[in-house]
Parts: sequence; C-alpha cells; structure tokens
Amino acid sequence: MTLTLKQQRTKLDIIKTMNSMLKTTPFDQITINVICQKAFIHHSTFYRYFADKYDLLGGVLTLICAPIREELTKGISLMTTITHIVTSNQAQFRNMTRKK
Repeated sequence: MTLTLKQQRTKLDIIKTMNSMLKTTPFDQITINVICQKAFIHHSTFYRYFADKYDLLGGVLTLICAPIREELTKGISLMTTITHIVTSNQAQFRNMTRKK
C-alpha cells in the first residue's frame, strides 16, 4: 500500500510521539490510548498504520536506527555508529526494556 504524503506524515507523527514518550516513560506503561491522545489522533487512525504498540515500537527502532546506512556510506565504522545511536537514545532504549 502506497501512502499519500499526508498519511506518511501522520504515521511519522505517531512514531515521533512514541519516541518522545519513551524518553520519560517505560514501554509497558505506555498505552495506545495515551499515544493517541498525545498524537491528537483517533484510535482508528492508530490502527490504520500499526497493528499494536509493539508494531509501533518497530517503527521507533527504524527511526532511531535510520542513520546507520548513511554513516556507513561515509566510512564510519558500524561499531562507532551503533555506539553513537545507543548513546544518543539511552533513555528510549532503557525504557524499551523491562529491567533498566
């Protein structure tokens, strides 16, 4: 399914909302209802783009890890790139796990 620009923007807004929430809130405490409230969308809109919050988490990981390919093409090592991504997103990774 090809998304329109508006649909792509809505999907990205939902992903960014979840990413922002993960900076302060553990994943298991985040509900779809809260995601929808913070993203200013209806539940049906959420489910148009994601099966559940675990599916959305995959979108967040994709967003966070997007720089990997670009940095590798610049000749930056994989380990340096991963270290940079983990360091830059410590709160999100911490809140994605059950035990900190």
